[in-house]
Amino acid sequence: MAYQINSVLDYTVSVFNAMPLVNTIILKDDDVIDVEKENIYPLVSINLQPSPAPDYYFRKYNLEIGIYNQRDDRKIATPSKLLTDTNYVDNIAICDTIANNFVMELMKSHNEFNILLNDGDVSDFEFIRKEERNRLDGVKFRISLLIKNNEI
Repeated sequence: MAYQINSVLDYTVSVFNAMPLVNTIILKDDDVIDVEKENIYPLVSINLQPSPAPDYYFRKYNLEIGIYNQRDDRKIATPSKLLTDTNYVDNIAICDTIANNFVMELMKSHNEFNILLNDGDVSDFEFIRKEERNRLDGVKFRISLLIKNNEI
């Protein structure tokens, strides 16, 4: 297998593509997420992170996954202190569900590239509030995937 990083990214994108809740998947080389007018939410952002040098058998790739949904604020005053004037809780629930389903799919999946979820290498889910210019809510986490090293 020649291009391991391509295989890891293709597999990651294919898992998200199979989810009916996900509308847009982006892979960017910077930290700017929300610049395209064509983005339809929920949006998944995949960023490559520093990864260790390969060992003899495996190559480990670290990815940061961000899942975002757009905040809608109602213009009416409400006496509630439970964020019922926004869709924050709904956004977090949707994004958390997508993130959870992604991790569960990796844990149970056997795939054509033999990409494995590295045991214990899923970070805590960090909840995001009002990020970027479109006030995005969501979940961000890091994950490590293993793929067999190139045969020499």
